[in-house]
Amino acid sequence: MRIQINFIKNDSLLFKLAVSIFILTFFILFIFEPFGDIKHGYFLSGIIRVLTYAFTASISFYLSERYIKYIFKRLLPKSIYTPVFWYFIELFIITIAIFACKTLWVGFNNTSLASFFIVLYRVLVIGVIPFAFIVVLLYSFNKSSVKSKEIAFKSKDKNPEYLKLPQKQILYLKSDENYTTIYFKNKEGLQSKILRGSLSYFEATLSLPFFRIHRGIIVNINAIKNVDINSQGGTIILNVKNIELRISRTYVTDFKKYWNTLHYT
Repeated sequence: MRIQINFIKNDSLLFKLAVSIFILTFFILFIFEPFGDIKHGYFLSGIIRVLTYAFTASISFYLSERYIKYIFKRLLPKSIYTPVFWYFIELFIITIAIFACKTLWVGFNNTSLASFFIVLYRVLVIGVIPFAFIVVLLYSFNKSSVKSKEIAFKSKDKNPEYLKLPQKQILYLKSDENYTTIYFKNKEGLQSKILRGSLSYFEATLSLPFFRIHRGIIVNINAIKNVDINSQGGTIILNVKNIELRISRTYVTDFKKYWNTLHYT
């Protein structure tokens, strides 16, 4: 099974991570004193310095995720490792912020390029703990949210048929006049189920990551392997049997915008 670490897209999760980083950084700095100017003990000035460094790390992380990330996502190559690469960039941004904070404490005359690299080295070393915490939390959050989500389809009959599937198994829905065919993958391979009801009828019960790409097709964004956009709309390839679906010109603009938001372009 391939482990995939995603970018942080949940505002609530981002805030919790920022607070967690503040707390973790505070205790790491308080215990290990990686910077020579931190003298905690019973001195208030030392504790205040620890708090300012911890706050600097936390707010730098939050602002990087909130604003700077979207600039780098356009520059970084598409890869499952891109989010991990971004988090190392984030550590570098935090290093610059902490170095600036340290400079304010010790004075400009006591800083140099060599001292910056010392700060960089120590931030990278002590940053492994918060970094590992973020990676584990993001993987657990992504894994649990995908596993727990199920979609229930109800046909438009007097005696309705029901189809309940895990969200990750659903590939796409295709319209067939007054019926809709639901394509999905389970242990037995590619399967389909026809239910009475228009595509719009079933669309009303769906939300992201399901996206309409054609008047007669709704696709699960997470099931897409490749996208090819052109002047006529485009095509997508699914990760099951390389199924090819067409994106109509009507929906291509909205699809491209959402796809780019998710996939670092």
